[in-house]
Formats: sequence, C-alpha cells, structure tokens
Amino acid sequence: KGTKAIAYHPSSRTTEDGSDVVMTGTILARASKGYDVLPTTVDGRAEQDPADWVDAVRHVLKEIVSGLSLAPHADDIVSEKYILSGIGISGQQHGMVLLDRNFKPLRPAKLWCDVEASEESEWIRSTMDASQTDPEAQQWSHVLPGFTSPKVLWSIRNEPDIWNRVRWCVLPHDYINLVLRGAHDDCPPPNISPTTDRGDASGSGLFDTKNGQYN
Repeated sequence: KGTKAIAYHPSSRTTEDGSDVVMTGTILARASKGYDVLPTTVDGRAEQDPADWVDAVRHVLKEIVSGLSLAPHADDIVSEKYILSGIGISGQQHGMVLLDRNFKPLRPAKLWCDVEASEESEWIRSTMDASQTDPEAQQWSHVLPGFTSPKVLWSIRNEPDIWNRVRWCVLPHDYINLVLRGAHDDCPPPNISPTTDRGDASGSGLFDTKNGQYN
C-alpha cells in the first residue's frame, strides 16, 4: 500500500506554508499562499481576516494533494503511492480570534504583534501584581500588550456589542484546526469544541499553569 505522508502547515503572519512529509522526514512537496495584514491607520493595530487563512489552507492542501495524487485512507486503496495519514498545524501565539456559538469569526483577528491594548496591558500589570506573593500569580507582571488577555480586555471595553456575542476566544492556528474539523461549514458538527496545548495556553496570559485551567 501507499507510503504514509503527513501534511504540515506552519501558519505565519504573512504566509501559509504546507509540506507533505513521509514518516522518515523526507519532504515530498511544498506549497504556499501569501496574505497580508489588513490596512489600518490606527497605531499599534495588526489584524487579519481569518477567511484569508482558510483560503490559504485550501489552496495549499489542493496543490499538495493534486501534486502527489494522495490516496484516501481506506483498506481498498492499493494503487496510489501515498496515503495522507495526518495534518499538523503550528502557528503564531498570543493572537485573538473571537467566535460566536457557531464558530463564526465576529471581527478580524488581532495578531501577536498587535499592541493596541497597551493601556489594558498596563492595567493588568498594575492591578494584579502589586501585592502578589504567589509565584504563579506573578505571571501577571509579565503580561505584554501583544498577549491575548489585554486584547480580550480591549475588546470588552471598546467593542461591547461584539463581545456580548462571543462564545469562544481562540488562537489563530487553533481556529484553523476548528475549520479542518468542520467548524467552517454552515452546520458545524455539534460535538466539537476548541482545543489548544498548554504551552500556547500559557502564552495567552489567561491560563493558570499551576492548576491547569483558564482563569
């Protein structure tokens, strides 16, 4: 049967790259599609349309699949050379993608390099770390404007109408994972929910690393 291959997608601020890699690490194919930050006149703002990421992922996967004649993962497929056995996603931390209950983005995504929430960052640091002695609680003293938590507070303060419709707040590459699981469809699967890893969660400034849960 076909050799197993993995599609790996590193999602950056300006491009979506994809490579099909066999289990031994040999790169079989590459594809990419660029996108840019949305134009703005607001100092510190850096945002992108999540739809651009979805289009880029579709483009990259289509090029790779067609170029390698990838086979479905089924026992009766024996003539194809490769079988797509997995898709891996990596990407930028600290971003903010606000979704409604149906996983639809409610506004452009704020990126890791968006520092529009400078006042919110300073408020978090000055309010939360002034008298903290717990080492875990001292994480608040390191919350920078680019972290997710100041962005969330900025949204609450500046876009209350949007915030009132928010059901999920996810990182950019976690949104791509949701899309690959069907969340971008008109009728998303009812039993899916966002996932992430502890490292990326801790970088949001909202995750209690000691207790393993969000604050």
